[in-house]
Amino acid sequence: MTLIELIVVVVIIVILLAFSLPAVQHAREAMRRSQCQNNLKQMGLAIHNYHSSHRQIPDLYNGAFRASPPTLVEEFHCHPWRTAILPQLEGGNVLHALDLTLAASSPENQAVINIEMPVFVCPSTSTPTDVVPDLNLWRDANGVFSQPKGTAARTDYAAIVGMAPSSGYSNMTAADFGGWAEPKYSASNQTTYPPRRFSDFSDGLSNTLLVGERSGRPDKHHAGEPVVPFSVSAGKGDHHQAAWGVSTHVQHLVLLPAFAVNENNSHGLYSFHDAGVNILMADGSVRLLSSSTEKAMLRFLITRAGHD
Repeated sequence: MTLIELIVVVVIIVILLAFSLPAVQHAREAMRRSQCQNNLKQMGLAIHNYHSSHRQIPDLYNGAFRASPPTLVEEFHCHPWRTAILPQLEGGNVLHALDLTLAASSPENQAVINIEMPVFVCPSTSTPTDVVPDLNLWRDANGVFSQPKGTAARTDYAAIVGMAPSSGYSNMTAADFGGWAEPKYSASNQTTYPPRRFSDFSDGLSNTLLVGERSGRPDKHHAGEPVVPFSVSAGKGDHHQAAWGVSTHVQHLVLLPAFAVNENNSHGLYSFHDAGVNILMADGSVRLLSSSTEKAMLRFLITRAGHD
């Protein structure tokens, strides 16, 4: 083979690689998106199995350490709905290792909440902070906690509890709540969460969104802009919400209407998929919600009894 022939062969190989690489990348993303959808399907089946056993969907806040109802501070440290469905996700050994008589964020539970659970992580997510850092460690029943120094394993999926009014979080009583729970506020500032059953979903289970991707947290992602790595001082909101094993205040589970799909992961649905975000409906089905979804439609999907 002459030098010219060799050069021609090399050029042809380079051209073929240039054409095939995008196809390979597309195929890999399709596989990752499929795995993400499978994660949500497993969660959906687990929630339905939980409902069959307990005649309600999991509570947002769990743990024997808390007051009844939980205080606002305790909402940042309870065992969340994801912990409640661990047995249905073949995670019974993880649940057994947790001490539910203590806060999820207690030092005694540190080792367990740092276990990475693949079912709670989207394989398409790319973010620099691989764990939730600076977790406030709960110390005693009086709500005393240490300076931030604990950690927790991440999750890319969150319960979508409601949609805030156009005025934002300043008036949560005016929010449109969905399938998980609708807070009931008393005159003494206590908040209760009545148990929710599938029979309460008058809009239909196939029309009510339960879980969605809010990927990339605790780092901030916004409409394709460069990642802003996590920092307590940079005002990234409550980072406890990014941990699979720790709960957060209900406000952080309510989306802001100002943000469209795939625009902001702090206050809206967000993923690293090209076309949209994966969502779990109350009937257990999983859909890819397009990035072009109208904001009004998103509110309709979130409410369980909006007659919409």
